Amino acid sequence: AMIIKLKSRKNIYSAKQLVQYLLSDKGKIKTPFDQYTHLQNINTLDLNTLHRDFLDNYKFQKKRKGSIALYHEILSIHRDDRAKVNDAMLKDLVRTYIKMRKADNALVLSRVHFEKHIHIHFMISSNEYRSNKKLRMSKAQMKNLLRDFEAYHHKKYPELEHSIVHLNRPEKERTNYQKQDANRRKENAYQMTRRTGKNPSQKEKVFQIVSKLFEKAKTKE
Repeated sequence: AMIIKLKSRKNIYSAKQLVQYLLSDKGKIKTPFDQYTHLQNINTLDLNTLHRDFLDNYKFQKKRKGSIALYHEILSIHRDDRAKVNDAMLKDLVRTYIKMRKADNALVLSRVHFEKHIHIHFMISSNEYRSNKKLRMSKAQMKNLLRDFEAYHHKKYPELEHSIVHLNRPEKERTNYQKQDANRRKENAYQMTRRTGKNPSQKEKVFQIVSKLFEKAKTKE
């Protein structure tokens, strides 16, 4: 299962909308609380009031401007691997992700959505249960999580062969792309300086970057 989204929300009052989405999937899910739902440190089994557990827990957090209130994270299993998935595997992937995410002591609502790709959604509190201790994750930790989780299921469930993404992108290869991109920007700035005799403004630099991204997108289509 590849991790496809790690999103954060700063408005705790979006909890109700997120709970409704996870447990009903816009009306597609008829039984919100079944074997495909995982609850941790949550005491309410009601679609319309479960979000209050997240609101109550948020009160223990020290409030800072721009601080994160909730996390919404999604794992995806490729549609070509769908027939190989069973309930025991899904339960194991959910529990293992929570453990590797170091969210064992947080509030967690997890729900499987069966679409073309199987999606496993996680709603995670930004602080631990009834505590001001926050769940923090640096970019380096996030990168490790992406790779370590894939390494786990690649070893345990090798049959999920189409759901590997991050392990197939070597660190060196990704670093080279970053270096190439930086060198390209430097070359563009140098050429502009040669033509005009002036250093490019910040606005011109941004325009160059956006133009390059647009060209890349066009070539991929």
